[in-house]
Amino acid sequence: DKSEFTPDENSKYFAYQKKRAVELPPPTKPNRISIECYGLTMARGGGWIGYCDAQGTQTVHELTPNMTGFHVLELDVSPTKGVTLCNSFVDRKRFDIYGKTELEVDRFCKFVKKLPTGRVVAIAITDTAVAAKRPPSDKLYDALRLLGAPQHMEKIGYRFPFAFLGCKGGAGHVLMDKTKFLLRIDATLAAGGSISDVTTEKTDVTAKVILAAAKK
Repeated sequence: DKSEFTPDENSKYFAYQKKRAVELPPPTKPNRISIECYGLTMARGGGWIGYCDAQGTQTVHELTPNMTGFHVLELDVSPTKGVTLCNSFVDRKRFDIYGKTELEVDRFCKFVKKLPTGRVVAIAITDTAVAAKRPPSDKLYDALRLLGAPQHMEKIGYRFPFAFLGCKGGAGHVLMDKTKFLLRIDATLAAGGSISDVTTEKTDVTAKVILAAAKK
């Protein structure tokens, strides 16, 4: 179902978000990272990426809703400072592989190839990552594999929510599902790009929020 929520359904979703922000906030422990996002069909999309450094100081990047393509953070993890931001490609600087597919896939590939081994990359969406009639070439998936995506990774679908946490030359974690799902990845990062204590969540918002509210 790629249709958008109605105004009433969006109101129910916003109420759920407020409650969720209290129960499942961004990370607060040293060297933890969280990615949370959802696509266009729910409230025009949205998300954030948050992380803490070695002292537990929190940084949260709130991403602008209704912006197609990949929002990307490049992160370094040092033994002393912990997680630090190297580059931010979000909002107007994002990789808009929906709007300018070939150009932006090439830009993303060049970005990944230049990364040093051990560099961590976090990706979120706040709309749709790809276009229905202009699917990205295999070069996009080759680049994601350099960050640890599975060899036989499923292709990203139109309006599918998508989140990714990976490391150049290391392991990666892909999260994707049908529309109207809220996605979250939580993990601990360590020097050299090690990713551990990974938990993932896929919340079926129609079932958990919209239909549940209708039964009350």
